[in-house]
Amino acid sequence: MYKYYHRPGYRSGELLLQFSHIKDKRKFVDSFFDTISIINPRIVKQEDFWMNDEILLSIASDKGDFEISIDTYDLVFILSKDTSIIHVIESLIAANPLFAKEEKEFIP
Repeated sequence: MYKYYHRPGYRSGELLLQFSHIKDKRKFVDSFFDTISIINPRIVKQEDFWMNDEILLSIASDKGDFEISIDTYDLVFILSKDTSIIHVIESLIAANPLFAKEEKEFIP
C-alpha cells in the first residue's frame, strides 16, 4: 500500500501529493500510471539530477500536465501549477485500495 498526503507545497498555495517510503520506485510508477490510465498519462520528458539523486518526469495527460519528482530519500511528489489536475489524480488514486490517504495538518 502506498500512503500519501494531499497538501500545500512549501511556501506555496499550490497543492501536491506526497508519497513516503517508496522503496521500489519503478513498481510505484507502474502502479500509479495504471491507476490514472483513464486520463491517458504520457511521459514527455525525463530529467536525472545526478547531483542530488532526483528524477523529474514531466507528464502530459488529457486533464492537464504535471510532474513526478522522485528522490533518493524514498519520497515521491506529484506537482503541478494547475491544482485541478492534482484533484483529478487524487480522486483516481483514492478509489484504488493500493493507495491510502493520510491526514495531517500542514502549515503552508
